Order: sequence, then structure tokens, then C-alpha cells
Amino acid sequence: MFFCQLLLGFLVLAIYLGARGKLLGVKLRRKINAVLLLGAWQAGGLLSYYMAVSFTNVSMSVLLLYTAPLYVLLIAPVILNEKISTKSLAALVLSLAGVVVVVGPQNLIPGTVEAGSGYLFGVLMGLFFQAFSTPA
Repeated sequence: MFFCQLLLGFLVLAIYLGARGKLLGVKLRRKINAVLLLGAWQAGGLLSYYMAVSFTNVSMSVLLLYTAPLYVLLIAPVILNEKISTKSLAALVLSLAGVVVVVGPQNLIPGTVEAGSGYLFGVLMGLFFQAFSTPA
């Protein structure tokens, strides 16, 4: 299903560039590795999102979608050389605690009924999706 979404996006973009007369101006020779990496990144993100929806539910997947600031906070010191303030660290801890409360602490322990049915896997896939969809 996500292949169809990516194909539709490609076709819409190609039609738009063709209508503007800029389709022939796209030169990907030097950027082909970056384009392929971005395509694989997007496909991995969509795959993990669909896995999260199938193993949990839509509301849980959407909740996990809003954890993007966590990843930005964790990656910013590495990429941008920013320092993590105590307020940001406190927000990180509160956000993770909120995710644990909403997901349910009993569902995070392997061996429980819900975790055995793939619920924990779905939550991890939702968090993984967010890692994939966070812009670099």
C-alpha cells in the first residue's frame, strides 16, 4: 500500500514539474545516492507507521507521531552542537513518562497478554516511524 502512496507522490511531482516546464531541468546524476537514500528512508517510515497501526491502533500511532521533539532534542547536540538545557531535559523526561502512561506500563513488559499479541512491537514501530520521519 505504501508503494502506491510513494508512486502517486512521484507521479504528481513529475506532472507538476512537467506542467511548469522544469522536468528536463532535473539533474540527478550527482544526487542519485541521496535520492535513493531519501526514498528508502521514506519507505521505512511508512512501513513502520503501518506496522504500528496494525499492531496497536490509530490513536496510539498518532500519539507516537507527536514524539518528534524528543528526537530533535536528542539529535540536536550531535548535528548542531547545541547544549541540552535542564528545561529541555525535564521536558524529555516528562514526554517519555507521558508516553509510558498512555501506552500503559503493563503493556511494556514482555510476557503480558497485550505485549504477547504484538502491542509492544506496534509501539516500538510507532516510535521507529517517528525517528524515520523526523527531518534531518
